[in-house]
Amino acid sequence: PNNAADINNGTLWKASSTAYPQWVQVDLGQTRPIKRTEIDFQFPQLGYRYFISTSVDGKNWSIFMDRAKVSAYRYPIDEVAKPVNARYIKVT
Repeated sequence: PNNAADINNGTLWKASSTAYPQWVQVDLGQTRPIKRTEIDFQFPQLGYRYFISTSVDGKNWSIFMDRAKVSAYRYPIDEVAKPVNARYIKVT
């Protein structure tokens, strides 16, 4: 998990199981306003389906961005008009 946010695609994070759904969760340490996320997938030329959830307490989650129905064929940068407060971000 330490490699999930090290900004180095060479040390990428992979789930320990091949069972779905796979997810990774990040603790920002404190509640912050979140307006934008950027994900660097292993193979950016492939299509990825994912959604991003946010939470203040790590128990109650809200969808920040839903890309589960559309494959992303780009470097996924997701931005919302109005920031949401969150301490935790989960990519599934």
